[in-house]
Amino acid sequence: MFDVCDETRFRVGVELSTMADFGTDPSDDASASATSHRDLAVERTRLARERTTLAHVRTGFSSFLFGVALYRLFVGDATDTLGLLFVGIGMFFLVTGGASYLSSRRRLRRVLSELEGR
Repeated sequence: MFDVCDETRFRVGVELSTMADFGTDPSDDASASATSHRDLAVERTRLARERTTLAHVRTGFSSFLFGVALYRLFVGDATDTLGLLFVGIGMFFLVTGGASYLSSRRRLRRVLSELEGR
């Protein structure tokens, strides 16, 4: 009879044998490994930059739409002022998010060109 313990032992055995085989290929040399690590680091940096930009855009649009909703749905001087304030905050986040993206893109290109020049 096949029970959960046998299945767990089988899975652990397969995972351990897979882990033991990892990185034992004799054709791997240090330069290929360094290149792949650098490529992975560049990809992580690019993805982090995209997440930051998307967070700015999401916050900007949320603030902007909240401000429009306050301005249009509620009547009163205080809500009008607060709505316009949130619209301004949303625009600020959108502009600073775009500026941050462009700045980090220039910085990343400069660092990559310095690394490739070595």
